[in-house]
Amino acid sequence: MLVAALALALGAGWLVYPHDCLVADAEVEVEVLAEPSPPGYPSTNPTPNRVVGKITASQRAAIWYSGYEKDYLYYKVRLPDGTWGYVVSGCKAHVRQSCR
Repeated sequence: MLVAALALALGAGWLVYPHDCLVADAEVEVEVLAEPSPPGYPSTNPTPNRVVGKITASQRAAIWYSGYEKDYLYYKVRLPDGTWGYVVSGCKAHVRQSCR
């Protein structure tokens, strides 16, 4: 069953990271967005997107999965306060192998 779920996840264009964390670089705040797209994307007809939280250098956000679109990669994350959102590629953050 786990193999089937993983195959389905890979086929859908996203990967599961059950224990990884997204950590902001020092002295940087990373915006967590409501939708899995960069602000103002696409430029011809931007999708509304709002900031639902931030990851500061002292915080870790658990990564639930990642996905990709034509022009960018995104992570679905859960902040320490329980807020869910998305971090889009190009931010000043990196993935750590453990949330602990």
